[in-house]
Amino acid sequence: FIAIDFEYSHYSPKTGHIRLREVGISMLDTRDLCHQSNSLKDIISTQHYRTATDTKTFLFGKSIDISQDELVLILKRLLCLEGESPKPIRDLILVGHGLGFEIKVLKGLGLDLNLAPSVIEMFDTEFLGYEVFGKTFKCSLSNVVKKTGISGGFFHNAGNDANFSLRAML
Repeated sequence: FIAIDFEYSHYSPKTGHIRLREVGISMLDTRDLCHQSNSLKDIISTQHYRTATDTKTFLFGKSIDISQDELVLILKRLLCLEGESPKPIRDLILVGHGLGFEIKVLKGLGLDLNLAPSVIEMFDTEFLGYEVFGKTFKCSLSNVVKKTGISGGFFHNAGNDANFSLRAML
């Protein structure tokens, strides 16, 4: 499972061009689930990449300052879009809250998920929240996190949001 979240300073729906401020990536390798003593907090790894330094507090480690071009390369490798990996491609399930926007951002960055053979399924915690809690539920990420019993905070930090989205989905 890989959860992705983007925070941005500029997005043009007409051109698809985006200027990213932050990218959050949380990963859960299902092979780690066989170790019964591990809690989800221990087996989910989360990275917070940022192109701007005035971001909210990242709760799951240290933020990594990086250029947008470097972020695109990381995302290509993560989603196996480069085709040069010596390792066998593992199946990935992409997770996000309001995932449709993340898909638009990826396209705006030149990353087409239709060309990502590793992505076999996508789960949107916003959609899942409506399915579980009802159509009238105010389905912000903070509400979904609270309703599922997860202690959360510092939302709209891409790293935190990716982690909370993944944990809420699980």
